Amino acid sequence: MKKILVIGGTKYVGLELINLLDKKKVELYVASRKKIAYKNYISIDRKNSSNLNELFNSYDFDLIIDFICY
Repeated sequence: MKKILVIGGTKYVGLELINLLDKKKVELYVASRKKIAYKNYISIDRKNSSNLNELFNSYDFDLIIDFICY
């Protein structure tokens, strides 16, 4: 089973993608500062490098989709 991380997908297109992927046979994780009601929600601040290091040291993802654009 593929393990997918969506970063910042709590609104608009990202939220729609989460809803679509949730119906597929994937292990889906959502990482964001904004809390959403999702079983595999991970609270992170993308601007905080230690948050990102902890995230990527704790999980091994097959695909990462980043909806946060700076």
